[in-house]
Amino acid sequence: MRPSPGVLQPPDATVHPITARLSTGQLVFWLLLCANLCLRIALFSFRSSDVNADVEPWYEFIRTHGGFEAFGEKFSNYAPAYLYLLWLAGKTPLPIIYAVKAVSTVFDFVIAFLVKRIVEARRPALGWAFFLVALFSPTAILNSALWGQCDAIYTAFAVLALWLLINRQEVKGSLAFGAACAFKLQAAFLAPTFLLWAAARWLKPRMLIGFSLLVGATYIVTIVPPWLAGRSFVDLMTVYLQQYRGNDWAAVGFAPSLYLLVAGRGIADRWPTWFHRGALAVAALSVGGLTAMALRRRPPWSMENALLTALLTSLMVPFLLPGMHERYFYAADVLSLIYAGLRPRWAWVAVVVITCSTLMYIPYLFGITPVSFRYLSLVLGITVGVVFLEWHNVLRSHRNATETMRELER
Repeated sequence: MRPSPGVLQPPDATVHPITARLSTGQLVFWLLLCANLCLRIALFSFRSSDVNADVEPWYEFIRTHGGFEAFGEKFSNYAPAYLYLLWLAGKTPLPIIYAVKAVSTVFDFVIAFLVKRIVEARRPALGWAFFLVALFSPTAILNSALWGQCDAIYTAFAVLALWLLINRQEVKGSLAFGAACAFKLQAAFLAPTFLLWAAARWLKPRMLIGFSLLVGATYIVTIVPPWLAGRSFVDLMTVYLQQYRGNDWAAVGFAPSLYLLVAGRGIADRWPTWFHRGALAVAALSVGGLTAMALRRRPPWSMENALLTALLTSLMVPFLLPGMHERYFYAADVLSLIYAGLRPRWAWVAVVVITCSTLMYIPYLFGITPVSFRYLSLVLGITVGVVFLEWHNVLRSHRNATETMRELER
């Protein structure tokens, strides 16, 4: 059966051979896909300060120290998983800056496919449309194709983990979340969602411990090769702790946050050293409060509830932490887009979140500030509050429904 011309979807080779005439919807799909690839490739030549200061020196170190043998030494503050991809990228005939950005772009397509799968589970007609929307998201293009960052990699594994857990594939989901954490510590922003999933499923403590061990084991597997090559096991196990110690927590960073809203850029640099500890406590107490609320009411682990919880934690945690970079909302950008596909009336959240992230990229990449940091922080802060209220309403509705059922059973 021929698909409707108005639905964006690629041609099915079994029904529409290459020589067959494409429908209007299919033609538009492939034209937009080609346009997206051309746009990305056109941006590959841009050299960000991160590429110049970090990525290329790391690659040169690997190249000049025997390839894989270089992993026996400490030459980067990143976890080994990303450095493996950098080593593999260097084996392609592409210039290293093109190869690195191509790797991140591949994971952008992985994310787009996951977005499509999740959205079409509830709204089949929107699947391929959201595939394109995910690829054309400004932060997706700027982060991977222009900047050369790797946030798409850990986000792809995190979204995959969420999808697997929603489908009750707990072991695979734990391994996928472990892979996300092995690439970037920012995957931990979604860790509260993992805990709330355990609460919603009424998992026994030993099961939760087992799944947590799988997450840790995945990371350990990724550090075995450098350890065998001679690098200290303790050093490899404390990569993220070293990142924490090396981060300027007293600064507010470029990310929209509570501290940009209160103080503005530069003022926080003069705050006492205990400031970041208090900020960490605020974030920890907030996450603990969410967990306690969920443990008390135990909402059903539906697709919508799971994604709403993931969206809330991916927004709230970086918003409440100091020293955050604008890229740390990348997972929230993707999750807000998925939630918009499931519940179109919440599409404005995706627009706000992605717009704020995009406008925060510009000062770092191009040195201009199109919109006040405080204004963006205010807008995002209101959005976080609205998402929290929606999440709280879901919990309350579930509690009311549960109490009603108990009354009827008496």
